[in-house]
Amino acid sequence: MNIDIRFMADFFCAAVVYLILLFTLWKKKGIKAILINTVLYIYIVSVLTVTVMPVIENIKYIGTFPYRYMRLVPFDDYNCGRAEALRQIILNTVMFIPFGILLPMIRKQNLLTVTLLSFQLSVFIEVFQPLISAVRYSDITDVITNTLGGMIGYLLYYLVMKLISKRNKNN
Repeated sequence: MNIDIRFMADFFCAAVVYLILLFTLWKKKGIKAILINTVLYIYIVSVLTVTVMPVIENIKYIGTFPYRYMRLVPFDDYNCGRAEALRQIILNTVMFIPFGILLPMIRKQNLLTVTLLSFQLSVFIEVFQPLISAVRYSDITDVITNTLGGMIGYLLYYLVMKLISKRNKNN
């Protein structure tokens, strides 16, 4: 396994934050809550790894290059026939499905809440990306597809819970 040294400070900070959360908030809620919160935490760190990291190494560059404004035409790359556009749409959608599944496992959520939280996380990522990298840009398509992925995840969770509930009633 080859770990990029530029990510080490970010992973160290993520580990410290995890331990703080574990021993201050999650430990009191029991092993099931610890496991679900840990999976969600690992998922979020993984998403941040592929979207914005390394952050700590790049903080020194914030403000040294012009901010790239968000691309505001939805699905423009796809409509223009750009290579990899469909792949990016699918990957951005799939990337947020676990978020939509895990949120209601931690605390009872409805579709609207999961949609709003997916939207907020996606906007944070998209606005932050061009701040820490001269080559990253933000795109409204990513916000739309990430949010859709969160919604799909919630609907999958909801359907599975309905099936489990129905099965338990029949037994």
